[in-house]
Amino acid sequence: MIGWWNDSLVKHGNTFAAKNKDVKTMVYDANTFLNRVLDNPAEFGILNTTSYCLDYADPDVQEHPERHGCLRLEKYFWYNSGHM
Repeated sequence: MIGWWNDSLVKHGNTFAAKNKDVKTMVYDANTFLNRVLDNPAEFGILNTTSYCLDYADPDVQEHPERHGCLRLEKYFWYNSGHM
C-alpha cells in the first residue's frame, strides 16, 4: 500500500507541476530510507529497533541514561511509542 501511495503521490505531483509551470514538486520516499535503517541499524549507530527508553521525557535521561536502565536515546530507532 505504501508503494501504491508513493506512486500515486508522484503522479499527482507531476500532474500538478505540469499545470503550474512556476511550481517544482518533489517527493521524498521516507519509507525506503526508514526500511534501510531498520534493515541495517548498526550502519546508523542504532542498537535497539524494537523498543524505546520508557523514561525518554525525563530531563536526566540525556546525561544519565544508565540511571533509567536505558541506552543513550540516539541508540534507539524509536523515541517513544509513536515517534522515531
